[in-house]
Amino acid sequence: MTIQPIIFETKYNITIVGNLFAYNTISRSISLPAIIVGHPMGAARNRAPICEVEFSSGTLTEVTDDSPAVIRRFYDFYCTNRGWQRNPTTQRVLTTEVKFFNFYPLNDLNLIAPRPLLIVSGTQSHLCQFSEDTYRDASQPKELYWVPNAGHVDLYDRVNLIPFAKFTDFFRRNLARSA
Repeated sequence: MTIQPIIFETKYNITIVGNLFAYNTISRSISLPAIIVGHPMGAARNRAPICEVEFSSGTLTEVTDDSPAVIRRFYDFYCTNRGWQRNPTTQRVLTTEVKFFNFYPLNDLNLIAPRPLLIVSGTQSHLCQFSEDTYRDASQPKELYWVPNAGHVDLYDRVNLIPFAKFTDFFRRNLARSA
């Protein structure tokens, strides 16, 4: 077996260094089938996909005035200079999304208490219901803060909408109490 060092960047812009293992009996002059295994939440050591893959068809490639508002908002952030990143992943393989089917962020909500919880959401966010459900199910102490006229991605970079004063107040009250 030969070991070939490899270096690549994940979709999260993390440089991964690993080893590619191959049998000595494999001819490198011909194409052979291979199985590439990728970790569900990003690259994992020697098992990250480094081959070229075909993107799934049937996905949104352009946004029009008729597109749903949430699609237009996300497009405005992720597909323009506003949300630009060095290695964009706006055209990714749809199997990437499978990881979300096994991610249950609210399963252990009870473990946060008695630590203070601040939930911040925009009133125009398509995820308002998740914020309300989280607040309903969380134990005290808890706060739900609504940012007027803000959508989900607005709270990523629109500094005039990000409630810095609320964060400052929350941390001052709750960090001082626990110190």
